[in-house]
Order: sequence, then C-alpha cells, then structure tokens
Amino acid sequence: YALPMADQRLMVFLERFTITFPRLTAMLRQTKDNKTEGQIACEWLKANPAMWMKWVPFETECALGFGMTDVSGAYVQNRSLASSCGQCRAGTHSKMIQDSIGQTSVCIECS
Repeated sequence: YALPMADQRLMVFLERFTITFPRLTAMLRQTKDNKTEGQIACEWLKANPAMWMKWVPFETECALGFGMTDVSGAYVQNRSLASSCGQCRAGTHSKMIQDSIGQTSVCIECS
C-alpha cells in the first residue's frame, strides 16, 4: 500500500520531529500568559527556523515507491531537473539514490 505523496512527506516530517521535554514544558507554561497555542507555536517557529527546517523534507526528497518528476509529471533521474515526486506507475519501480543534497528515489523501468 502506497501512501499519497502528502502522507509520505508527513511521515518523513514526523520521523525527523524532535523536541526536548524542557522546551515543550516552557512552551506550555506560556499559556498562563494568556497566549493561545497558535501564538505560542508561531513565536516558536519564528525564533527557531534552524531547528524545524531540518524536519521538513525537500519537494524532491522522494520516498520509496515514488520518484522525482519534472513540472510536466515526467520521471527524471537528476534532482536539478525535478520539481516534485510522483508515484511510480506500473512497469516501473523505485530505486533509492544519493546525491549532493541527500537521499531521494527515482522511478526506473523494470527489466
């Protein structure tokens, strides 16, 4: 069963998500200052981009079962040509590759 790409990206995000208990406790204490959870989260995001940006996968960071695609939806083998990820269709399979940015997957024809 292959999850839709949005779900795959969410899974990667959740796998990378880490926050310490003291940091979480400090955020929760701010509710006593009559701040909403949304305000607290927004302030934290603005103050900590170096932390949370590591959690967010690149648009071209494709999970297995998916491969990099260009703007027209055609499979590509090079990240410089890619704009997103698409599910590998029948007759192809996904192969994990490593490039200068990190790991991603490409769809290749079955042999």
